[in-house]
Amino acid sequence: MTGVINGTDGRKMSKSYGNYPDPRETIEKYGADAIRFYLMGGTLMKGEDMTFSEAGIQESIKRVLLPLWNSYTFFATYANIDGWDFTDYSTPKTHELDTWIISRLHTLIQDIRTSMDEYDLQKTCDAIMVFLDGLNNWYIRRNRRRFWRSELDADKKSAYETLHEVLVTMTKLLAPICPFITEHLYQHLMNTTDSVHLTDFPAVNKKLINLEVNQKMADLQALTNLGLAIRGREKLRVRQPLRAATITLELDESGLEVLREELNVKEIHTVKDVSEYVTITYSPDAKKIGTTERKQWMKTIIADAKAGKGNVTPEGTLEITVLEAPDGRVILTADEFEAVYTPKAGSTIAFAGSAGYVIGLDTTLDEELTIEGYSRDLIRAIQDARKEMGFEVTDKLNLSLNSDNELLGKILAAHKGMIEKETLTAIEKETLKIDD
Repeated sequence: MTGVINGTDGRKMSKSYGNYPDPRETIEKYGADAIRFYLMGGTLMKGEDMTFSEAGIQESIKRVLLPLWNSYTFFATYANIDGWDFTDYSTPKTHELDTWIISRLHTLIQDIRTSMDEYDLQKTCDAIMVFLDGLNNWYIRRNRRRFWRSELDADKKSAYETLHEVLVTMTKLLAPICPFITEHLYQHLMNTTDSVHLTDFPAVNKKLINLEVNQKMADLQALTNLGLAIRGREKLRVRQPLRAATITLELDESGLEVLREELNVKEIHTVKDVSEYVTITYSPDAKKIGTTERKQWMKTIIADAKAGKGNVTPEGTLEITVLEAPDGRVILTADEFEAVYTPKAGSTIAFAGSAGYVIGLDTTLDEELTIEGYSRDLIRAIQDARKEMGFEVTDKLNLSLNSDNELLGKILAAHKGMIEKETLTAIEKETLKIDD
């Protein structure tokens, strides 16, 4: 049994109320796939009422259809450049990112089969959105240099095979919900006129689910998100290199390298305790706690948490001593409080944390770091200009730079080679107009 779809006025959609958009116009504007995903991913399929919202349809496009299309476009662009053609997945998967995304794919298949068996389409849709975010914003983004590489070696073949397998499988998983875009993509990916809707639904291979690598990537993504949050808070753009990061989680060398790249830092220091740099207190969510039996001890919980008297467990919960409570303590879950990191006098490290993770960034900048940051800004400007002028990603260009600012001279003196390599250009002329 399904719920009722309400109009934007909160009342049941009705001809007499006229509180609904024209269906044909809505489909024409957004497409049937976006509307289907929006409705199937909502509370309607759980028997609850749902207020129709065009913003919800737009969110389906933003989080599902566009990421799926963009990942396909990325794959097709470079596969066509290299003349790569699907035959079979015969190249050994040795790259950790390939292992991870295949592991995540089969975890997704397992989760979707379970949720569909339980008629929980909302959970199915949520899992798909999370996976597509990881596919685009982690796997593809971190693999760009593998696809950019000129030679079609074994590692590059593995990247193509992995991404192709993921995309084909995603068309099958999404086919019942988004039948039109999946049909289009499947036929192009497989170079066939056969229908995706006549294929078998994907089966999970538990041997390909690697819990260790799943956890490692989850750790790296969590630390990256916290580091980027610090950059945003401190108004430090991502392209600006920083000297160092400090973390409390032990990572292997490959993990440290990933984090250095993601956060654009030169060094990473691992410590067990950050109390040398900051004073840690906690801010409980009074609204969430107030809906539970723990509200009777609210004053004690808030006072002790803000005084830093709580104890955070390895699981990410916060224990507060409350003698009147059972067991003499109250436990707050990870979503019921927020850690507050206040830098101690003289510290230049800004910290952030969440359940199980703490990271700090050294916010001081010297001339060397500043010049490199400007160099990366210049690279971005050149790349944007290439795109606006319609050049292909493989086009090699000659570049002339003119400026009356001595900063350009410092940038080129330190990073000319990097700029040329990153932008596929040859800087053949630099005209510096500097007043004496």
